[in-house]
Amino acid sequence: MADIFISYRRRDTRADAGRLYDRLRQHFGDRHVFMDIDDIAPGDNFVEILDATLAECDVLVALIGPRWVGDGEGDARRLEDPDDFVRVEVATALRRGIPVFPVLVGGASMPQAKQLPGELSELVARQALEIDDARFHQDVDRLIAALVGAGAKQTPPSRPRQRLWAWTSGVALILIATVIVFLEVASTTMELRRTPAALSVEDVKVMLVDKDLYDAGWNSTAAGVANDFANHRVDEQVVVIDATTRLMWQKGGSPTQMTFSNATAYLQRLNETGHAGFYNWRLPTLEESVSLLEPPTQTARYADPIVNGSVTPVIWTSDRGAGESEARWLTWLADGTSRPERPSFHAWVKAVRSLE
Repeated sequence: MADIFISYRRRDTRADAGRLYDRLRQHFGDRHVFMDIDDIAPGDNFVEILDATLAECDVLVALIGPRWVGDGEGDARRLEDPDDFVRVEVATALRRGIPVFPVLVGGASMPQAKQLPGELSELVARQALEIDDARFHQDVDRLIAALVGAGAKQTPPSRPRQRLWAWTSGVALILIATVIVFLEVASTTMELRRTPAALSVEDVKVMLVDKDLYDAGWNSTAAGVANDFANHRVDEQVVVIDATTRLMWQKGGSPTQMTFSNATAYLQRLNETGHAGFYNWRLPTLEESVSLLEPPTQTARYADPIVNGSVTPVIWTSDRGAGESEARWLTWLADGTSRPERPSFHAWVKAVRSLE
């Protein structure tokens, strides 16, 4: 269970929560940061589930934005509602004696005691920290230091270099546990180019060999990237995070195939609406898109099922052809290859963003 619980109001601090979640995960590890209550079935008692979740958390970070109390319109005085999720989260933590860290974002001020229901009145006595966009990383560093001081664990994220299949033998399970510990210690991240480039076919072949990236046509003997994929729910949408490359991928992709110009317009819409709470989605470089490819196996053909290669069999990249060529490089998740095509070609978008 997570040791750090992030409480936030989606209509107020959704983007700030997602950005902070990324930073805290980098420092404390995936399993030690919790941002949303998922999979609560209809009829379940939310308060009981929340109480059980917070019982295993060390600290609660309460993100307070300009509309945390209410926006004065349809959300006026949200905190007056006893069933308001944010009120229940913070009140539960205070009642259980869990340290609560008020974090001000978006220029918000700490609410006054008279604005808070009685069960939250304790909050005004807590020292608030401010996170400003202009000094985001410095401010988060201060928050991390405070969380460590409050007892938050600092176990690094698990990045196994390969998938391990469980055996039924007790001896085998002990062996697997030993190997996992070794891999966690030995694992490293992989840096991939993020900036678009002009690439010839020869450039691509050299890149594939240098980075040991798999391509069914040009580098079929490569092992490929030892991806460490995991689904994550962010703001009611699912994304795929690869701990090895430190990339967050759009789950699935665009609903239809489209030209390159329409692909850029589609990306713009994703960022305007803040898909999964983020506003910096982009097309992958060829290095990043090829990192999704792997030698075919019995369970996956050229791409891990979590990537949904059958839904987006060919995807646009941000790289173009060399010289005066207007061609754009694409990656075929369906057949494990890459090649350039005209901008008028129709392919899917699988948006990506880098984990800061």
